Parts: sequence; structure tokens; C-alpha cells
Amino acid sequence: MAIDGDPAGSRADPQPVILVVEDDRGIREALVTGLELSGYRVLGAGDGLEALQWLYSVAPALIIIDLQMPRMDSVTFVAELLRRGLRPLTPLLVLSGDSDIQQKAHAIGADRFLSKPLRLPTLLREVAALLSGVRSDGQTGSQV
Repeated sequence: MAIDGDPAGSRADPQPVILVVEDDRGIREALVTGLELSGYRVLGAGDGLEALQWLYSVAPALIIIDLQMPRMDSVTFVAELLRRGLRPLTPLLVLSGDSDIQQKAHAIGADRFLSKPLRLPTLLREVAALLSGVRSDGQTGSQV
């Protein structure tokens, strides 16, 4: 179920929440719907500024973020997460159609990355691994 400012998405809620930060509305809605249909609680934001507003009321278990967005891009958003002490505690999955995604995701300290266009089964595997604390090298831990 999407969280649209209702108290069920508050910090006291025991069910983990995934924050999807994507400026393309169609992609954002597809990601939110796919994750919801797979049993996750999800909220969406159109850019980094909107995502930061959610952080006042929700402590996401995972943040899925597009690399390039208007108003506040992923680099600035992650810097703010660091400033607030939320990185590396909150796993970060970067999405992008950029050919240099691996280097750019690494540069901002992302735990994992996926290239667009992406397939839902691939996304779900990455989400499950990040939520369980399994790194891409098969070890447990929060950082790749």
C-alpha cells in the first residue's frame, strides 16, 4: 500500500517502508505498484527535495533513487542523508539509464545499482537482498 502522508507510515510502524525517488512519474508509479504487488509498503517522491520531506515522518528500510533528477539530484540527496546520519544505515539502490551508472553509483556510495530499463524480477531480487543485509558479493553487511 502506498503511503500518502497517513500515520500508518510513521516511524513507529514496524513494517519496513521502501522510499522510491524517481522524477519520471510513469516509472515511479510502475516501481511503486510492482513493489506493492510484491507485498512491500512503498512511498514515492518525484525528486530529492520531496524525498527529504518524507524523512521527517518515515524511516525507510531502503531508498531506491534515480541518479539524475530536477531540483535535487541523487548526489545532493545522499550528501543530505550523510549529514543526517542516515547513510550508510539506510541501504541505497540507484537506478539510471546513464552508461556510467556503475561509476556514478559507486561515487555516491550506493549499495547497489540497476540500469534502466529494468525488469521487475531483477528489482525484487535486489530489494530482497538489500533488506536482508546481503551484499552483492554474497556476504552479509550493509555496504557493497
